[in-house]
Amino acid sequence: MTLTDENIKQFQAIYKAHYGTNISAKEAAEQGLKLVNLLSVIYKPMTREQEDEIEAHRLASKGDLEKCLGEDE
Repeated sequence: MTLTDENIKQFQAIYKAHYGTNISAKEAAEQGLKLVNLLSVIYKPMTREQEDEIEAHRLASKGDLEKCLGEDE
């Protein structure tokens, strides 16, 4: 994967706004690509089935959580 010139310019602008310093286009491309790669590893959209399983688990454990919180008061 490669970043477009526009992506690189956007990354440079965001970097400057956040850190207050400029970075070269080469450095922005390298860091931007690392960020994209990291996000592609950690962000995986859920299927509807996975979302339903999580919601069912949340609802099933809600009573236990309420009991625990009630005991602390």
